[in-house]
Amino acid sequence: MIEFLPGDILSYSSGSTQGGADGYRLARRLNAPPSNEGRDLYALVAGLFPDAIDDRERSLDGAPPLFINAYPAYLGEMWSGVLVDTYLSERTAWRALQLAEREDMCAVVMGQPLFVAQILLGAQASDLRWPSRMMLWVGGYVLPASLRRVLADRARAQGCALEVIEFYGAAEVDAGCLIGRERDASGQVIYRPRGPDVRVELRGDRIRLQRRDAQGDWSPPFDTGDQAEAHGDGTFRLRSDAKRLDPRVHALLESWDEVDWLRRTGYVARSDDAYVSQLRSHVSVDESGEQEFYDFCREHHMGWLTKPQWGLNVAAASG
Repeated sequence: MIEFLPGDILSYSSGSTQGGADGYRLARRLNAPPSNEGRDLYALVAGLFPDAIDDRERSLDGAPPLFINAYPAYLGEMWSGVLVDTYLSERTAWRALQLAEREDMCAVVMGQPLFVAQILLGAQASDLRWPSRMMLWVGGYVLPASLRRVLADRARAQGCALEVIEFYGAAEVDAGCLIGRERDASGQVIYRPRGPDVRVELRGDRIRLQRRDAQGDWSPPFDTGDQAEAHGDGTFRLRSDAKRLDPRVHALLESWDEVDWLRRTGYVARSDDAYVSQLRSHVSVDESGEQEFYDFCREHHMGWLTKPQWGLNVAAASG
């Protein structure tokens, strides 16, 4: 049993793989010697992908980046910039985006993919300009490639230099154990271990993660339950799991164009042997296969705090 001390911070997963009292990570212990190793995600991203960081931020001569936290779990301290926690309020996120735009700060928007899209497309619908430089740090589940293209197109139209960084981790170990920027020819994210404080290994084809703490001790190997392929260059590709992402849902999401994503949140469910898509809150139903935002919330128990039910079994049962 761990002894809890004043100043400890615990982080539970934003998913539902562990529903009991355990399954948390001890994210910070204030009375322990401070150690930034592995915890400055901005520095880790800069180390893995140097050209993703603008020279103004790298030189430290300009304004620091503005980290806009829209993720429903603790992500750690952001030593390299200024932090705004939105507490999942879209309006708070919009205000932070306006601040970044006004002060010429690089906005680093951190969240699950569909909520990040809700923030950005909602800001656009409200005639708010995106900052001139922006990074999206997304994780928790897959970012549909079609949505990534829409966000990239919207950024270009606004003159915003956009970088998308995708993270993979486990709440019981740490956020962002694997970091990806590029995708391969099949559309899979090319993940790399973030640094020397993380060990990534495959037992069979299942990912096991470890993290080294401030005292240099390694956590026990944690089996994430996810499958992956290891490549000779030290990178990893996550394998598609029908329990988490129904191939039919995947095909549906990837078939959407900009008009579809401007109308729909990306949450889908089964209804009468067909898929129904949730509309954004300001959009009215005008075609079959769509459902008004709050009707979808009520019928399928949707909320921005919960991950989309894209799995084969769950999606089929959610109607």
